[in-house]
Amino acid sequence: MTPHTQPHSQPHGSHDPAEIAKFEATAQRWWDPHGAFRPLHVLNPVRLAYVDARASLRGKRVLDVGCGGGLLSEAMAKAGANVTGIDLGTATVEVAELHALESGVAVRYLRESAEQHAMENAGAYDIVTCMEMLEHVPEPHAVLGALRTLVKPGGDVFVSTINRNLKAYLLAIVGAEYVLNLLERGTHTYERFIRHSELARWAREQGWDAPPGADAKELAAAATSGDALAIKAFRRGATAVAATIASVAAVCDLDLVVIGGGVAKSGSLLFDPLRAALSDYAGLDFLRTLRVVPAELGGDAGLVGAAALLRA
Repeated sequence: MTPHTQPHSQPHGSHDPAEIAKFEATAQRWWDPHGAFRPLHVLNPVRLAYVDARASLRGKRVLDVGCGGGLLSEAMAKAGANVTGIDLGTATVEVAELHALESGVAVRYLRESAEQHAMENAGAYDIVTCMEMLEHVPEPHAVLGALRTLVKPGGDVFVSTINRNLKAYLLAIVGAEYVLNLLERGTHTYERFIRHSELARWAREQGWDAPPGADAKELAAAATSGDALAIKAFRRGATAVAATIASVAAVCDLDLVVIGGGVAKSGSLLFDPLRAALSDYAGLDFLRTLRVVPAELGGDAGLVGAAALLRA
């Protein structure tokens, strides 16, 4: 038994033996940057920087759920965190332990599920990460509940998974598994991909609430200060709104679209990417003269409109 190793117990909690077997079959290749796990090697520095920038790893007690061969676990330990990694694959955990020993990195590895670990470690961690694991378990909502139990009040939980849409199917399965051969065929099952709305609903069901101030105003403030993720969120939203406007304009022959409510206060954060997205449809005759403007009443437009209807 190495200093990093803890006794292996029997798995409990949400898990699929077939999914575990997939990764057990390629466990020896976890640390090959050109092998089956190459995409994770490429993503790892990005993930590390994201977590560290938002939660400051140094000196924190961190749990890496579904740690696999330990790519992120070791990286977080090198960044100064006190890391525990858990996974249900016997060979996978052994590979992680061996690599940590060879690298001289102090990481504690356990063969446990999140639910099992939560039974004796409630509120034990400053930070909990769970990367690309939820789409491989039969009850991801149960795992989310365990993550909430494991993190300290006011701590940080980072979850990464794959959205269930056509783009993800084409990129993660058709492209990565069958065209580019970046992943073993059968690594992913499309039906287990998770929509954003599902993840949010499960989190709420497990008792998670948005933190105070986590609203559009905070998002706008972050985007204004240059936060890349907030800016991307506005651009994604603008693209979706532009597609909706184009669809409605095709049916209703619109000349003017007025956007009211609180979102009207976003100004150029929303309207610049919105107009840019609409320009992609500029070749369509019915959109050439269409104007999109914020309501002059801003967030009060809906209230004034409702009052007018009542008076009528």
